[in-house]
Amino acid sequence: MINIWKAKGGKNMSIVYNLDVRCHEMLKYLLYQDGYTSITQLAEEMNISKRSVYYDIRKINEWMEAQHLSELVVERKKGIRIDDEQKAMIRAGLKMIPSELAYVFTPTERVKIIICSILQRNRNLFLDDFMDFCQVSRNTTISDVKEAGRIISEYQLQLIYENGKGYHIKGDLVRKRSIYFSYFSSIADFYKKGILPLDAPEKVQEFLDRLKDIENALDVQYVQGTLYTIAVFFSTIDNRTDVVEFSKKEKMEIMDTKEYEMVSRRFSDLKESEQLYITFTGIKNAEYTGRFYGRRIWARITMAFQDTCKSFFTNCRSWILKGERVNRGTGSSFKDINVSISIWSTACESYVR
Repeated sequence: MINIWKAKGGKNMSIVYNLDVRCHEMLKYLLYQDGYTSITQLAEEMNISKRSVYYDIRKINEWMEAQHLSELVVERKKGIRIDDEQKAMIRAGLKMIPSELAYVFTPTERVKIIICSILQRNRNLFLDDFMDFCQVSRNTTISDVKEAGRIISEYQLQLIYENGKGYHIKGDLVRKRSIYFSYFSSIADFYKKGILPLDAPEKVQEFLDRLKDIENALDVQYVQGTLYTIAVFFSTIDNRTDVVEFSKKEKMEIMDTKEYEMVSRRFSDLKESEQLYITFTGIKNAEYTGRFYGRRIWARITMAFQDTCKSFFTNCRSWILKGERVNRGTGSSFKDINVSISIWSTACESYVR
């Protein structure tokens, strides 16, 4: 994994091959060993497969090379041995790594990482991939995957494993995307800080720039994190075949907005269904400077979606009634667009649950 950070007291940014938690622990273990340490011994100590040991050694050697240190060498039938001089140099290098780059994920964060990785996947994902993402043992990863399956089953979705194809989530596409957008916001900082790797960082930035252009042109302020979440999700859309379907009425209502006009121009490379989805997601997460305009657009689109989201709007009406009672007590106007968006967000979470 690569991170960019500023060396203490320096003005220039340096590229540093960051040692993730597991690699850091493996290297520290090796530093305290006398003589040779076999691959089998490392696998047993770290509770990972031999394949993962070799993978981690490769990452460690990338860091060693960046530090101008001699790489670790696996000698046939012996293993790895680090002499005292090299140990001292490695310890000095480890002290230079910023502490914020070494992070231990909580069980909840690991489960969200697994779910979001599968939902945005652009390649086959297996158990070893989740081990590498979360830097935990195989047994812990197996438990996390089971927990991920249990959680999504509450949303009427299934976590499926297929030989040769890895893990994928089966079920309603709207529910899947709702879960992704809900969960990703809480782990987005890990990607921004380089703690977790992005599959296509350049494409994420490209999408983010286009979304910010739309935000500025429309004179709106999107809910914090919305644009980054959309950018990451759609950066790998070319490798996915799932399509969100809109009714004719829904399409007409969304297309008859300034938002769609901007999205269709900025994202002409995307399918029409995805342009519609970005527009819809943007509208429900925008705080409009023109308050009346925002209310009018949102009212029209929500009316269009009543045909296909009856259960959702049952929840939505329930939340709105609660909101109206609160407003009677506070004297504030419930029709304010910011409050409407807040109610929508809460109702959306209620819907996917």
